[in-house]
Amino acid sequence: MSRLLLVSVAALASFARAQTAPASAAGKSSSDDVITLSPFTVNTDAEQDGYRVDSTTTGAKINTPLNELPITINVLNREFLADMKVYKVQDASAYVAGVTNANRNENDTETYTIRGFQSSSPLRNGIAFNSITDVSNIERVEVAKGPAAILYGVVEPGGVVNYTTKRPMTRYAGTIEQTIGSYSLYRTDFDFNVPLNKSKTLLFRVPGTYSDRETAQKYEESKTFFLNPVLTWRATPSTLVTFDYSYKRETGNFARGGIIGALQPNDNFPQAVSIFDVPGFGEDYGTSFPGGHLDNRHSYGEVRIEQTLGRHITLQGIFSQAQFHFDDVSAFLNTFRKEEAADVYRPTSATQLTSQFLPFEERYRTKSRYYEINALLRYDLGNIHTTTLVGVSGSRMVESEGAFYITPGPFPYTVDPSQPDAVRFAAIPTDTSDFIKWFDYSLGLATPGYGRANTFLTEQIGALDDKLHLMGGIRRQSYADVKVTKTLPQIGAIYEVVDGLSVYATYSGTSKSNGLRASDGAVRPLETSEGYDFGLKLDLFDSKLTGSIAYFDILKTNVQIANPGGFIDQTTGEILPGADNVLIAGEAESKGFEVDLQARPIKGLQLGLGYAHTDAKNTKDTNALLVGSTFPGVVKDALVLFGKYRFEGGPLAKLAIGAGMQFNFGAVHYDAITNPFYGIATEGTTKNIHLFVNYPVKVAQRRIVLGLAVNNLTDDRYFVRSLILSEPRQVLFSAALEF
Repeated sequence: MSRLLLVSVAALASFARAQTAPASAAGKSSSDDVITLSPFTVNTDAEQDGYRVDSTTTGAKINTPLNELPITINVLNREFLADMKVYKVQDASAYVAGVTNANRNENDTETYTIRGFQSSSPLRNGIAFNSITDVSNIERVEVAKGPAAILYGVVEPGGVVNYTTKRPMTRYAGTIEQTIGSYSLYRTDFDFNVPLNKSKTLLFRVPGTYSDRETAQKYEESKTFFLNPVLTWRATPSTLVTFDYSYKRETGNFARGGIIGALQPNDNFPQAVSIFDVPGFGEDYGTSFPGGHLDNRHSYGEVRIEQTLGRHITLQGIFSQAQFHFDDVSAFLNTFRKEEAADVYRPTSATQLTSQFLPFEERYRTKSRYYEINALLRYDLGNIHTTTLVGVSGSRMVESEGAFYITPGPFPYTVDPSQPDAVRFAAIPTDTSDFIKWFDYSLGLATPGYGRANTFLTEQIGALDDKLHLMGGIRRQSYADVKVTKTLPQIGAIYEVVDGLSVYATYSGTSKSNGLRASDGAVRPLETSEGYDFGLKLDLFDSKLTGSIAYFDILKTNVQIANPGGFIDQTTGEILPGADNVLIAGEAESKGFEVDLQARPIKGLQLGLGYAHTDAKNTKDTNALLVGSTFPGVVKDALVLFGKYRFEGGPLAKLAIGAGMQFNFGAVHYDAITNPFYGIATEGTTKNIHLFVNYPVKVAQRRIVLGLAVNNLTDDRYFVRSLILSEPRQVLFSAALEF
């Protein structure tokens, strides 16, 4: 793959010197547009109309109108992210009904649950991504619900999240925004765009941020510096080269996520619950403690070369590398009831509890690479318009080394929650020089990674005066760990029945590796899935009402389930001979419906509604108790509402007020049976209400946007995933200088 990429890049560069073809059939670009040579990117300036957008690259890997794609795609653009004061990408996903944040790992990568299934790592500008995220450089958060495997490889059938980052523009522009808020939040965001020559063939943009904040949980704090310089070079009228680099460093005390308050089951208490009734306990404390520390460093580099050949062909080559170093001193913990609390369902005093802290240090470093070469062909056959995308992609984990180190003293360290902090944490060791290696989870150097040398082919066809759009494709996906190759299909169609109203249907298949059997190294069967989507898309009343309504049904087979007979040596992580830790015998199904609508009934007013009903459950398991059980972290009924009104005239002209609201109905469980430590649940209805006011003023001929926002207005505290609590009420003041 590396040789193929180098040869292709050299060929593209050589060919570029001889090319004089016009820029692209994708359309003209004004002096204020993002430089676009091919349809692999969207023009964010031109496509944005308030919160509403017309096209995306996520659903087809090329710029395609939303109403020509037979799948559901939700787009949260820059204006929306700014209004809702979204500083973490997982907070953005909460505004898409049916999507929840499942995890944030040490690599600062988010994992999402979409349509009941946990998605794999998100995408960045349409390619596999397992590195840093920061909202300061994100232009859009796009969620493709349903089939995406033929384009992006090993992804779950529920869908995938794609981050579209900021790209250089041909005009001078800059913004500096200062935000202060609750819990000692100080955040400075900046974004500078500069053409580097008069011909504007060299463009440079650098967004970034510096933040310093604490949290509602004691001893958790972080300082973050992030920078994302991007350079685009129009080498010839038909050649564009983009250099993209990101760097992030986070220090402080890592908010790993656990809270003291998840009771482990024991003889007197068969099911784990959370504790909110114990004063000075519960949500006030996490896994951080005095003396803990974090040093988390990431870097990500990417080069893209795009070459247009005449009017019909565009070539693209991509190479990226991500690496990070992680050093964290925090703790694992368990909380138990004491014997004297045996008859108390929910302890009301910390004296009835005991906690076991396991201070540890985790050191981890990785380096991964991604390659892709593709070709886009556009041509017409009479009144039939065809678009063909063919490509090869690959990825490789170059380095993966990590280990846990623990104190040689008591294992674990017991603390009395009823004592003051000075006593409770006094004896916890923080000098890591005396720590010993607990276990190593390195993959070693130059270990083959996931999914290499994959090929894909997609076809889009527009016919019947562009009322009918067909999309189909296949992908030959290899699984390096088990040396198995699988063909993944997809086919879909969307038809405009009447002006502004279309019907669509899609079928897709996905698969992923289950790895090798632990006992003898035999290949386990691949997990497979089949998914069906049916729905409507709307663009009515001169685009005053847009959106989609969808029904989906997904069936997965060969699902991994815990093996009751398997045995793992917890001190080494090794599976003992003759036992396997999982069985490939499960089935799971998720079905439901979704409604996503946006309306602009009058000038200045924007409204949005999202609703998702997700019925996701195990349908086959060796444990009869698990058959019919719901999936962890799945919200069965979710409702999202948002709106914004900007005054168009009078004394309040340009004042904008708005709100975003999220409601989850029913219980949300976190694997209470198979993993008791995460066996907690959020009961009843939970909500998060965000209010904001923005007002632009002129100072010395400069535009300054003043903002006031309140997150979690009602101060609801509930679990948003495993042991992660929702953020408490937070008040934010901001001032953004534009020039």
